[in-house]
Amino acid sequence: MKKESKKNFKLSNPTNLKITDMRIAVIGEKGWRWPIIKLYTNQDIVGYGEVRDGASAKYALMLKNKILGENPCDIDRIFQKIKQFGGHGRLGGGVCGIEIA
Repeated sequence: MKKESKKNFKLSNPTNLKITDMRIAVIGEKGWRWPIIKLYTNQDIVGYGEVRDGASAKYALMLKNKILGENPCDIDRIFQKIKQFGGHGRLGGGVCGIEIA
């Protein structure tokens, strides 16, 4: 019996995955606004997250420099770096959005 070899194509290499950018779009109208986070990676994989409780997008953007270059698969490491900027108030919205994305 002849053994067939198959090429395994990988769409991403999780070991070398890095966050390269974070952008925010605010959707909604008439007083109801929801900032949506979009995380970009070096392998063209993107993630989306909602800033909790409609908190200001500026709180989430303050965390951008903390996560650039991080591997998005290492959720615990990222959370340890940004959790100090969270909490139960509006500041926590950015942390939640990044964790979801």
